[in-house]
Amino acid sequence: MPSNTIQLRVYEFLKDYAPFSYCSAEFVKELAGLTQIQYYQPEELVFNEGDLPATHFFVVKQGAVNLLQKGELMDRCGEGDVFGVRSLITNQNYALTAQTQEETLLYALPVQQFRPTLTDNPQVALFFAAGLARQTSPSPDEEAQSKTEIAPAIPTSLNQILPSASFQQLLTCPPDTPLQQAAQQMSDWRVGSIIVTDQQQHPAGIITDTDLRDWVATGKLPLSAPVSKIMSHPVITVGQQSSVADVLIRMMQHNVHHVCITKDGNTQSPAMGIITNHDLLLLQENNPAIILRELHKVKDAEGLANLRHQAETIVEQYLTQGIAIPTIASLITVINDALIAKSVAWAQDSLQEKGYSPPNSNFCWLSLGSEGREEQLLRTDQDSALVYEDPPAEEAEATQNYYQELAKQVVATLEQCGFDRCPANMIASNPQWCMPMKDWKKQFGTWIQVPDSQALLNAAIFFDFRATAGDATLAKTLREFIFDQTEAQSLFMHHMANNALLNPPPLSFFRKFVVEKSGEHKDSFDIKRRAMMPLTDAARVIAYEAKLLHATNTRQRFEQVAASDSAHATLYREAAEAYDKLMEIRAREGLHQQDSGRYIDPAALSHLERELLRSIFGVIRDVQQVLRHRFQLDYFRR
Repeated sequence: MPSNTIQLRVYEFLKDYAPFSYCSAEFVKELAGLTQIQYYQPEELVFNEGDLPATHFFVVKQGAVNLLQKGELMDRCGEGDVFGVRSLITNQNYALTAQTQEETLLYALPVQQFRPTLTDNPQVALFFAAGLARQTSPSPDEEAQSKTEIAPAIPTSLNQILPSASFQQLLTCPPDTPLQQAAQQMSDWRVGSIIVTDQQQHPAGIITDTDLRDWVATGKLPLSAPVSKIMSHPVITVGQQSSVADVLIRMMQHNVHHVCITKDGNTQSPAMGIITNHDLLLLQENNPAIILRELHKVKDAEGLANLRHQAETIVEQYLTQGIAIPTIASLITVINDALIAKSVAWAQDSLQEKGYSPPNSNFCWLSLGSEGREEQLLRTDQDSALVYEDPPAEEAEATQNYYQELAKQVVATLEQCGFDRCPANMIASNPQWCMPMKDWKKQFGTWIQVPDSQALLNAAIFFDFRATAGDATLAKTLREFIFDQTEAQSLFMHHMANNALLNPPPLSFFRKFVVEKSGEHKDSFDIKRRAMMPLTDAARVIAYEAKLLHATNTRQRFEQVAASDSAHATLYREAAEAYDKLMEIRAREGLHQQDSGRYIDPAALSHLERELLRSIFGVIRDVQQVLRHRFQLDYFRR
């Protein structure tokens, strides 16, 4: 067969699999011409654990290769899998043994010709630097070396440590400085702010041009008044080693435009500099703080929807750049929260215009589900509730009518912004989920005391609530009540744990994908039910058992429990990382399909993503096994 025909066949195969799918067609064709085709009989060694790395790495064309460590099966590579990349990343000996399971054809690709693309192509670098080529199984030292060598090729504008040159030289003054003197200093330095410091140079407050305009130019205070009269405090601070994302999130959370850099990152350490939102704009092109600023000024639901769509564009860009999922989720959560708060404020204004009198009872808007867990990257179904203070008997009906009408308007606004109503109607506009505190306590108490299947389903949804508008102390009160009730009804935790095992991972396949068997999404893979829910359910159980009052995020729950459970710390951290990967896969597919990304066509997944999912299923299995043992569920079921 002519060599150019072989080259074409190799090219046609490689171009559909990562990381080659990230490369130019010309490069892959050139690589195909240098590729060796190797045939192996069943149970034949490709390389041995401890061998020196070869000059080639391998791709399975046909057949299967087992990867073993000290005789134990660690993984199995099928069609399109990349393995033996030891020689690509490090010159240390192989950590695994590669042995064929059946008759196998391998493509052996030259390391020397492929290695330059690690620095030239960020996506290829990300493939290896993020540890997604699972078959390499690098040691901790090698993994650190790999990241050091490859990671700089990945655009990480948000992840980078704040360059010292990016924050302004610090202008300070003591608290008793007259306003006129402070204003003169700001004018001389041509800066828009001054940090008020104590004798130890700790930041005590901040004054900006806006403060001087509001207090001095209006005549509210004389020029002789001390700066302590108008300074804003406490000062929002970050440490010297903070990332751009850290600063950006702090600005968005507190709706400020200036952040003080201190030695230890708090107000009890010396001030080192100051950074503004304008400084951040100079550091990066896509700044979600701009969306947040515009969101506060927008006048209608159409404007809100456009801004939320822009946020989704930023999600796509950050995913491409390899920005960490927790960072993206934190940024989008701040935007989502502001969008909800804006919708609530509009509803309050609308009700006042319609003649409704605001109740004397405070309320709290509760976000549930992925938004409640701060994990909503894309626009998914609304899950929400509303709790309000118990009103006097004579005001009960009017208060209820007011908050139910408010909830309807908020839900309608969010729907216009692209957040569909929950199909099960678990939203605040449903009177069943818009109640005073006493009714919520009664409802939660019933679920905990009589944990039938519906109660457990409801608990799985409503136990992840988070305050996003209104009086947050009501949410805190409600959560404390739930913790007290679950402690008093210890058997409830066993029911919750048992319920968390209802979605076991599909571990029965190596090459085929488990898909839905019927219904609208027949032949699609439900990444939420089959992969994400088992981890969120398990994290919820261990968080409530450990009484983690403030943890609603799946990653945070696993990480916090890992800090106190040394026996399972590694597994819990793996579960946290696995959940990040699932969020990433779902977001990528959702952006591609223009939907929530829940139902995925297996054919649309890259081979890498399919293999990554298979690895995650193993983590889910191990986490569920911990729950089974901890709560003695095999005995409990009897």
